[in-house]
Amino acid sequence: MSGEDVLSQSLLNDLLICLDDNQNAYISGRAGTGKTTILINLLDYLERERPEWHIVYTPKLTPPKQALISIYSQLTKQEKDESEIRKMGQDQLTDEIYKIITSGERVIFLADNTNKTTPSMFEFLNNVLDLSLKTDNVNVIGAGRFLPKDERARFYFTIRIIVQPLDNAQADRMLKEAHPDLDHHQRKEIIQKSFGSPIALQQYAKLMKKKGKIKEGMIMAEASQQFVMELLPVAILFVLSYVVIALRFFIYWEVQIALLFVAFYAVRGMVIQVTKYLEWHDQAGY
Repeated sequence: MSGEDVLSQSLLNDLLICLDDNQNAYISGRAGTGKTTILINLLDYLERERPEWHIVYTPKLTPPKQALISIYSQLTKQEKDESEIRKMGQDQLTDEIYKIITSGERVIFLADNTNKTTPSMFEFLNNVLDLSLKTDNVNVIGAGRFLPKDERARFYFTIRIIVQPLDNAQADRMLKEAHPDLDHHQRKEIIQKSFGSPIALQQYAKLMKKKGKIKEGMIMAEASQQFVMELLPVAILFVLSYVVIALRFFIYWEVQIALLFVAFYAVRGMVIQVTKYLEWHDQAGY
Protein backbone atom coordinates (compact mmCIF):
# COMPACT_ATOMS: atom_id res chain seq x y z
CA MET A 1 0.00 0.00 0.00
CA SER A 2 1.46 3.36 -1.03
CA GLY A 3 1.77 6.44 1.19
CA GLU A 4 -1.17 8.01 -0.62
CA ASP A 5 -3.30 4.88 -0.03
CA VAL A 6 -2.45 4.88 3.68
CA LEU A 7 -3.36 8.57 3.94
CA SER A 8 -6.67 8.06 2.11
CA GLN A 9 -7.54 5.03 4.22
CA SER A 10 -6.87 6.95 7.43
CA LEU A 11 -9.11 9.85 6.36
CA LEU A 12 -11.75 7.39 5.16
CA ASN A 13 -11.85 5.82 8.60
CA ASP A 14 -12.21 9.28 10.19
CA LEU A 15 -15.16 10.10 7.90
CA LEU A 16 -16.89 6.81 8.67
CA ILE A 17 -16.63 7.62 12.38
CA CYS A 18 -18.19 11.03 11.66
CA LEU A 19 -21.14 9.40 9.89
CA ASP A 20 -21.61 6.88 12.70
CA ASP A 21 -21.81 9.83 15.09
CA ASN A 22 -24.19 11.75 12.75
CA GLN A 23 -21.64 14.52 12.27
CA ASN A 24 -21.10 16.71 9.20
CA ALA A 25 -17.51 17.04 8.01
CA TYR A 26 -15.64 19.31 5.65
CA ILE A 27 -12.40 18.43 3.84
CA SER A 28 -10.22 21.34 2.77
CA GLY A 29 -6.79 21.57 1.16
CA ARG A 30 -4.87 22.80 -1.83
CA ALA A 31 -5.74 21.62 -5.32
CA GLY A 32 -4.38 18.17 -6.08
CA THR A 33 -4.01 17.01 -2.48
CA GLY A 34 -6.54 14.20 -2.98
CA LYS A 35 -9.81 15.61 -1.61
CA THR A 36 -11.87 14.25 -4.50
CA THR A 37 -10.11 10.88 -4.23
CA ILE A 38 -11.15 10.67 -0.58
CA LEU A 39 -14.79 11.39 -1.45
CA ILE A 40 -14.76 8.82 -4.27
CA ASN A 41 -13.28 6.20 -1.93
CA LEU A 42 -15.98 7.00 0.62
CA LEU A 43 -18.65 6.75 -2.09
CA ASP A 44 -17.35 3.35 -3.23
CA TYR A 45 -17.26 2.07 0.34
CA LEU A 46 -20.77 3.24 1.23
CA GLU A 47 -22.29 1.89 -2.00
CA ARG A 48 -20.66 -1.47 -1.30
CA GLU A 49 -21.20 -1.72 2.45
CA ARG A 50 -24.40 0.34 2.89
CA PRO A 51 -26.54 -0.48 -0.17
CA GLU A 52 -29.71 0.45 1.73
CA TRP A 53 -28.53 4.05 2.19
CA HIS A 54 -29.15 6.87 -0.30
CA ILE A 55 -25.71 8.15 -1.31
CA VAL A 56 -25.55 11.36 -3.35
CA TYR A 57 -22.26 12.48 -4.89
CA THR A 58 -22.08 15.86 -6.59
CA PRO A 59 -18.79 16.80 -8.33
CA LYS A 60 -20.16 20.35 -8.38
CA LEU A 61 -23.47 22.00 -7.59
CA THR A 62 -23.64 23.94 -10.86
CA PRO A 63 -25.59 24.64 -12.94
CA PRO A 64 -28.51 24.50 -10.43
CA LYS A 65 -31.07 22.65 -12.61
CA GLN A 66 -28.54 20.03 -13.71
CA ALA A 67 -27.30 19.58 -10.15
CA LEU A 68 -30.84 19.03 -8.85
CA ILE A 69 -31.56 16.51 -11.62
CA SER A 70 -28.41 14.59 -10.65
CA ILE A 71 -29.32 14.66 -6.94
CA TYR A 72 -32.91 13.54 -7.57
CA SER A 73 -31.77 10.72 -9.91
CA GLN A 74 -29.34 9.41 -7.29
CA LEU A 75 -31.87 9.64 -4.48
CA THR A 76 -34.49 7.73 -6.47
CA LYS A 77 -31.82 5.39 -7.83
CA GLN A 78 -32.99 6.32 -11.34
CA GLU A 79 -36.43 4.76 -10.92
CA LYS A 80 -37.80 7.43 -13.27
CA ASP A 81 -36.73 7.98 -16.86
CA GLU A 82 -34.29 10.90 -17.16
CA SER A 83 -36.46 12.57 -19.82
CA GLU A 84 -39.33 12.69 -17.30
CA ILE A 85 -37.07 14.15 -14.63
CA ARG A 86 -35.87 16.88 -16.99
CA LYS A 87 -39.47 17.99 -17.55
CA MET A 88 -39.75 18.81 -13.84
CA GLY A 89 -39.19 22.43 -12.85
CA GLN A 90 -36.46 23.49 -10.45
CA ASP A 91 -38.90 24.14 -7.58
CA GLN A 92 -40.61 20.79 -8.12
CA LEU A 93 -37.27 18.99 -8.10
CA THR A 94 -36.29 20.73 -4.87
CA ASP A 95 -39.60 19.77 -3.20
CA GLU A 96 -39.25 16.13 -4.28
CA ILE A 97 -35.71 16.01 -2.95
CA TYR A 98 -36.79 17.41 0.43
CA LYS A 99 -39.56 14.80 0.63
CA ILE A 100 -37.05 11.99 0.25
CA ILE A 101 -34.61 13.54 2.71
CA THR A 102 -37.33 13.93 5.37
CA SER A 103 -38.79 10.45 4.82
CA GLY A 104 -36.60 8.96 7.53
CA GLU A 105 -34.30 6.98 5.23
CA ARG A 106 -30.54 7.37 5.64
CA VAL A 107 -29.20 9.98 3.21
CA ILE A 108 -25.55 10.98 2.79
CA PHE A 109 -24.52 13.95 0.63
CA LEU A 110 -20.97 14.03 -0.67
CA ALA A 111 -20.56 17.57 -2.02
CA ASP A 112 -17.32 18.27 -3.85
CA ASN A 113 -16.04 21.70 -4.95
CA THR A 114 -18.47 23.59 -2.73
CA ASN A 115 -16.40 26.76 -3.17
CA LYS A 116 -17.65 26.90 -6.77
CA THR A 117 -21.32 26.64 -5.81
CA THR A 118 -23.86 29.25 -6.91
CA PRO A 119 -25.69 31.20 -4.15
CA SER A 120 -28.99 29.40 -4.81
CA MET A 121 -27.42 25.95 -4.58
CA PHE A 122 -25.43 26.95 -1.51
CA GLU A 123 -28.74 27.90 0.08
CA PHE A 124 -30.00 24.42 -0.84
CA LEU A 125 -26.91 22.88 0.75
CA ASN A 126 -27.44 24.93 3.90
CA ASN A 127 -31.04 23.71 4.09
CA VAL A 128 -29.85 20.11 3.86
CA LEU A 129 -27.29 20.84 6.58
CA ASP A 130 -30.05 22.36 8.69
CA LEU A 131 -32.07 19.14 8.31
CA SER A 132 -29.03 17.17 9.45
CA LEU A 133 -29.27 18.90 12.84
CA LYS A 134 -32.99 18.21 13.15
CA THR A 135 -32.83 14.54 12.19
CA ASP A 136 -30.37 11.72 12.65
CA ASN A 137 -30.69 10.30 9.15
CA VAL A 138 -29.04 13.05 7.04
CA ASN A 139 -25.38 14.01 6.87
CA VAL A 140 -23.18 16.04 4.55
CA ILE A 141 -19.49 15.56 3.77
CA GLY A 142 -18.24 18.62 1.89
CA ALA A 143 -14.93 19.34 0.19
CA GLY A 144 -13.22 22.38 -1.28
CA ARG A 145 -10.01 24.35 -1.29
CA PHE A 146 -11.05 26.21 1.85
CA LEU A 147 -13.83 26.18 4.42
CA PRO A 148 -16.93 28.04 3.13
CA LYS A 149 -17.13 31.67 4.19
CA ASP A 150 -20.85 31.31 4.85
CA GLU A 151 -21.40 31.45 8.62
CA ARG A 152 -24.24 28.90 8.55
CA ALA A 153 -22.09 26.37 6.70
CA ARG A 154 -19.22 26.95 9.12
CA PHE A 155 -21.60 26.24 11.98
CA TYR A 156 -22.96 23.04 10.40
CA PHE A 157 -19.61 21.50 9.48
CA THR A 158 -18.57 20.52 12.99
CA ILE A 159 -15.71 18.26 11.87
CA ARG A 160 -13.01 19.93 9.77
CA ILE A 161 -10.27 17.97 8.07
CA ILE A 162 -7.35 19.73 6.38
CA VAL A 163 -5.48 17.63 3.82
CA GLN A 164 -1.86 18.69 3.95
CA PRO A 165 0.51 18.41 0.94
CA LEU A 166 3.05 15.60 1.12
CA ASP A 167 6.47 16.45 2.49
CA ASN A 168 9.55 15.51 0.45
CA ALA A 169 10.12 12.24 2.30
CA GLN A 170 6.50 11.10 1.81
CA ALA A 171 6.58 12.09 -1.85
CA ASP A 172 9.86 10.23 -2.40
CA ARG A 173 8.49 7.06 -0.77
CA MET A 174 5.36 7.24 -2.90
CA LEU A 175 7.36 7.60 -6.12
CA LYS A 176 9.67 4.73 -5.15
CA GLU A 177 6.69 2.43 -4.59
CA ALA A 178 4.65 3.51 -7.63
CA HIS A 179 7.56 4.08 -10.06
CA PRO A 180 10.60 2.03 -8.98
CA ASP A 181 12.26 2.59 -12.38
CA LEU A 182 12.79 6.31 -11.67
CA ASP A 183 16.22 7.24 -10.34
CA HIS A 184 16.99 9.67 -7.49
CA HIS A 185 17.51 12.71 -9.74
CA GLN A 186 14.26 12.09 -11.62
CA ARG A 187 12.29 11.72 -8.37
CA LYS A 188 13.85 14.91 -7.00
CA GLU A 189 12.86 16.85 -10.12
CA ILE A 190 9.27 15.55 -9.94
CA ILE A 191 8.96 16.41 -6.23
CA GLN A 192 10.17 19.97 -6.86
CA LYS A 193 7.56 20.48 -9.58
CA SER A 194 4.60 18.85 -7.79
CA PHE A 195 4.67 20.96 -4.56
CA GLY A 196 3.49 18.00 -2.47
CA SER A 197 0.42 17.17 -4.56
CA PRO A 198 -0.12 13.37 -4.89
CA ILE A 199 -1.99 13.85 -8.16
CA ALA A 200 0.73 16.09 -9.60
CA LEU A 201 3.36 13.55 -8.56
CA GLN A 202 1.71 10.84 -10.64
CA GLN A 203 1.14 13.15 -13.60
CA TYR A 204 4.75 14.37 -13.68
CA ALA A 205 6.06 10.80 -13.29
CA LYS A 206 4.00 9.60 -16.27
CA LEU A 207 5.08 12.64 -18.30
CA MET A 208 8.74 12.03 -17.52
CA LYS A 209 8.44 8.37 -18.56
CA LYS A 210 6.70 9.36 -21.77
CA LYS A 211 9.43 11.85 -22.62
CA GLY A 212 12.03 9.21 -21.77
CA LYS A 213 10.49 6.75 -24.22
CA ILE A 214 10.44 9.39 -26.95
CA LYS A 215 14.12 10.18 -26.29
CA GLU A 216 15.01 6.45 -26.35
CA GLY A 217 13.16 6.10 -29.65
CA MET A 218 15.15 8.98 -31.15
CA ILE A 219 18.42 7.41 -29.96
CA MET A 220 17.32 4.10 -31.47
CA ALA A 221 16.57 5.78 -34.81
CA GLU A 222 19.92 7.61 -34.83
CA ALA A 223 21.79 4.39 -33.98
CA SER A 224 19.97 2.51 -36.74
CA GLN A 225 20.84 5.23 -39.22
CA GLN A 226 24.49 5.20 -38.14
CA PHE A 227 24.56 1.41 -38.43
CA VAL A 228 23.27 1.55 -42.00
CA MET A 229 25.75 4.26 -43.00
CA GLU A 230 28.69 2.28 -41.56
CA LEU A 231 27.57 -1.05 -43.00
CA LEU A 232 26.65 0.17 -46.49
CA PRO A 233 30.20 0.69 -47.86
CA VAL A 234 31.26 -2.71 -46.53
CA ALA A 235 28.24 -4.37 -48.10
CA ILE A 236 28.88 -2.71 -51.47
CA LEU A 237 32.50 -3.82 -51.37
CA PHE A 238 31.42 -7.39 -50.61
CA VAL A 239 28.96 -7.45 -53.51
CA LEU A 240 31.53 -6.08 -55.95
CA SER A 241 34.07 -8.65 -54.77
CA TYR A 242 31.56 -11.45 -55.26
CA VAL A 243 30.80 -10.27 -58.80
CA VAL A 244 34.46 -10.08 -59.72
CA ILE A 245 35.19 -13.55 -58.26
CA ALA A 246 32.33 -14.92 -60.34
CA LEU A 247 34.32 -13.77 -63.37
CA ARG A 248 37.48 -15.53 -62.14
CA PHE A 249 38.02 -17.32 -65.47
CA PHE A 250 38.56 -14.00 -67.13
CA ILE A 251 41.15 -12.55 -64.71
CA TYR A 252 44.62 -13.54 -63.43
CA TRP A 253 44.95 -15.82 -60.38
CA GLU A 254 46.89 -13.16 -58.44
CA VAL A 255 43.92 -10.82 -58.74
CA GLN A 256 41.59 -13.62 -57.63
CA ILE A 257 43.59 -14.11 -54.42
CA ALA A 258 43.59 -10.38 -53.73
CA LEU A 259 39.84 -10.21 -54.24
CA LEU A 260 39.34 -13.21 -51.93
CA PHE A 261 41.15 -11.27 -49.17
CA VAL A 262 38.97 -8.22 -49.89
CA ALA A 263 35.81 -10.33 -49.70
CA PHE A 264 37.01 -11.92 -46.45
CA TYR A 265 37.60 -8.54 -44.79
CA ALA A 266 34.27 -7.23 -46.13
CA VAL A 267 32.41 -10.15 -44.52
CA ARG A 268 34.43 -9.68 -41.32
CA GLY A 269 33.50 -5.99 -41.26
CA MET A 270 29.83 -6.81 -41.71
CA VAL A 271 29.91 -9.32 -38.84
CA ILE A 272 31.62 -6.80 -36.54
CA GLN A 273 29.09 -4.07 -37.33
CA VAL A 274 26.10 -6.37 -36.84
CA THR A 275 27.53 -7.68 -33.54
CA LYS A 276 28.12 -4.14 -32.23
CA TYR A 277 24.60 -3.12 -33.17
CA LEU A 278 23.01 -6.17 -31.52
CA GLU A 279 25.03 -5.59 -28.32
CA TRP A 280 23.87 -1.96 -28.14
CA HIS A 281 20.30 -3.02 -28.93
CA ASP A 282 20.36 -5.53 -26.04
CA GLN A 283 21.87 -3.03 -23.57
CA ALA A 284 19.24 -0.44 -24.47
CA GLY A 285 16.52 -2.91 -23.51
CA TYR A 286 14.70 -3.02 -26.84
